[in-house]
Amino acid sequence: MKARRIELSLPIEAATLPDPEAVVPVFHAFIRDDALGEVLVDVARYGHVKNAPAVVLVGHASDYVIEVTPEGPRLAAIRKRGAAPDDRRLADVAGRLLTAARLVQAALPQIRFRTDELRLRVLDRLNAPNSPATYQQLVDEVLAFAGGWLGEVALEHGPDAAGPLEIRIRRDQSDPLETLWARLP
Repeated sequence: MKARRIELSLPIEAATLPDPEAVVPVFHAFIRDDALGEVLVDVARYGHVKNAPAVVLVGHASDYVIEVTPEGPRLAAIRKRGAAPDDRRLADVAGRLLTAARLVQAALPQIRFRTDELRLRVLDRLNAPNSPATYQQLVDEVLAFAGGWLGEVALEHGPDAAGPLEIRIRRDQSDPLETLWARLP
């Protein structure tokens, strides 16, 4: 994948995270404890802004976001600079997402992540404009990665034509985070 800025997210079972603000002290602890092994700068709250992330852990190379979408809350990892080589880019962002999810779940055991639907967004309109042609160019690469990691999956072009390119990765089962971690290429 040529795009440098990519986001991968997991849904959170809505009933297990009634208030995204609960993650703020966890994200602060990630900074204090160097929990993610990368430069993390600040935690920002945007819960008061409509259609915006609720809480953002801002880093130099990556951001981690709790967002509340119409489908429910999600945890996203956004790789924005210092990207892995093209052939490792998806595995890199998946590893960052799973690491953050496992740490959030360890700090807040009531939170449960669903692994039956991941959302990949390519935040690079120059290298990956949101078009059917770009989607078709990426399908084989995403399918090879996701299928090798998650098993049988179905891909779907995201519904927001005005937003960044979005690929929804769906599967029939929701495995524990540890299972996905063990299978990560």
